[in-house]
Formats: sequence, structure tokens, C-alpha cells
Amino acid sequence: MLIEIKNHGSFDPNNALHLTAIENLIKAFGERKHIILCDRTFLRDTIAKLDALSTTTKMQAIELYRAQLEYAQIVPHIEIVVYVDFNMSGNAYHWSNPANKKVFHCTASFFQDSISIQKSKVICENPSDADFYEIVALEYLKNINANGSCPPVFDAINGGGGSTRATFDRFVSNNELVLCILDNDKKHPESSRGSTCRAFNNVTSNVTGLVNVLDAHEVECLIPQYLLREVTEKNGINREQQFSLNFWDRVTEIREDAKFYYDHKNGLDLKKVLQLDVSHTPYWRPILSQTNELRESVCVGQGVCSCEPGCFKVDGYGSDILTKTVDHIKYGNLKAFKPKLTPQMKRIWSDIGSIFFSWCCAPPKKAKI
Repeated sequence: MLIEIKNHGSFDPNNALHLTAIENLIKAFGERKHIILCDRTFLRDTIAKLDALSTTTKMQAIELYRAQLEYAQIVPHIEIVVYVDFNMSGNAYHWSNPANKKVFHCTASFFQDSISIQKSKVICENPSDADFYEIVALEYLKNINANGSCPPVFDAINGGGGSTRATFDRFVSNNELVLCILDNDKKHPESSRGSTCRAFNNVTSNVTGLVNVLDAHEVECLIPQYLLREVTEKNGINREQQFSLNFWDRVTEIREDAKFYYDHKNGLDLKKVLQLDVSHTPYWRPILSQTNELRESVCVGQGVCSCEPGCFKVDGYGSDILTKTVDHIKYGNLKAFKPKLTPQMKRIWSDIGSIFFSWCCAPPKKAKI
């Protein structure tokens, strides 16, 4: 995370709270957990010479002084920032949104406890989601020409599906900074978000927490089709999975955004998706009517399936497809990994990559002491 020290001129070396905050902030840099921005002369001429601070802190202040120039390239690409303002008093803190950024403003008292400088916390419905988002964030870094610079460092918190809101609330009630990333669970462009998402009541920020809703049914929707094929074939493909891969290749050629409403883990049930079209405007029917498999389907032609059991289903890739994909990518050279992304996929990867990187960015190497 990027933490910027504001109004350093109001720093009081005789104020124990100010001293503790400075010591913790510099330690966050020294332990490679957060990027700290600060006036360079303040670090060199005040902090590095302050007898009240430990020798380690003063040495890390000098290293931080040198590191400030290293951050110039990536700072414009960070959209979430913490401002610790030494001109503010008490325990006040709030969010603001200047110039398309999300800024958390707080006083020095926010950093009086070392819990405030631990690794950035990210709540997902499953920890493997965060592992995939890390890969997306690393791709974002390459695209801003910062390959290897300030890689994400984070603690992945298991939201547990239906308990995600309660997990989020526990962290913010303890005044801990936390980012929560949610699937929207939509299987049709006009359908409502899923119950886990609805539990947040469209909250985007709350106390010390941020909430981001993925522009897709589930994180698995962000796995490119060619990667799904590589992973499935690598792990032993069966006839049903081969059919599913071929079918979805054709569907996404007809309409790219269909991939972002498809349940990759569980598959597609024709009866259910046609019911969605009845409840909303037609979406799946026009797409499926163009596929070889369903062009002559009476049910698709009528827009309703009354068959018992349903006459057409496409298998999903299982609940472990995301973990297998992450393992597949990380098995190779992660630095050389270059995903082939369709235009809409590229946009979503860029959006979530920017958010995850902004929340979790950290110094590229451990500070020298």
C-alpha cells in the first residue's frame, strides 16, 4: 500500500504518539510491507538525526530517503492512497475521492499500533481468488512498464461465501484497513447480484474498508479460454470437458461478454438460462440459437425448455479450476507469462489489476540496515 506522510512540518519530536507513528511507518518500509512517501529532507535532516528514535529506524530513514526516487514511475498508476496527516489531531479518519483516486485520510494516532503496518489485507470469497488477482496485478505492472517493481504483498483472508460481510465487518470494527473483492454472481446482464454481494448493500467504502465488485459472475470468468484448455488438457481432459471447451470457444466468438455470465465451475443448464431470458430481456437465446449444437433446438426456438430432465447441459470445469490455473501459470516463468486477452477481458484485467496492485504494492526489496 502507498502511505504518504502529509504536513511533516507539524511533526512534534516531543510527542510520544508522533514518534511511535513515525517509527512504525518507517518499519513498514523496512519490512517490505508498504511504500512510504515523505519529504526527503525531513527524512534526512530530522528523522535520521533524532536521538529519540532507534538506530535501526534512523538507518531505515536514510534508506527510505534514497528510495523516494524509485517510486516516481509507479505512483501515478496507484489509485488507492493513505494520507497520514501530522496536522490532524485526535483519531479522525475518512475517505475521499479526488481525481479518480481513493484516499484514506488519518491522523498519526492511526499508526500508534504496529497492527496498522502489517501486510495489506484482502478478503475474497476464497483465498485462491487472491492468488489469481496477484497474477493479474503482476500483468498490470508489466503494462505500466514497471515489471518487477513494487510487487504486491498481502494477506489473503477467507471470506467464506455467505460470511464474507461478517468477516469484513470484524476487521473494520477493529479499525484495520481491508479490501474486499466480491464476485457479482450475475448469470444474465439484467439479473441481480448474488446474496454475498447484496449483503454489502452497494457499500463501496466503510470505516477502514473498501469494497470492489468484480465485473463478472465469478473470478473464474477471468481465465482466458486458451488457458482453460491448457489447464484442462494438462490435468486429463474427458469428453464432457472437451465438448464444453469447444462449445464456449464458439459462444464467445458470437458474443464475447457471454464468458462473464457463465458459471465456469458448474456449467450451463439450458432450462435455467432460458428462464433468465423470460424474467429479463432475451440474452442467452439469441446467442445459443447461433451455435451448431442448438441452432435447430425446439426449446431455444420457443424460448422455454419444459423437458424433464432438461434436454441440454454443458459441464463446468469443477470447483478447483482456479487453483489448477494458478498452479499452471506459476509452474512456468511467471515473469515471462503473457496472457492472450480479448478486448473486454483486457479491460477487466486492467481494472482489477490496478485495484489489487494499488492496495498491495510494496517496496521491491527489503530495506538495507
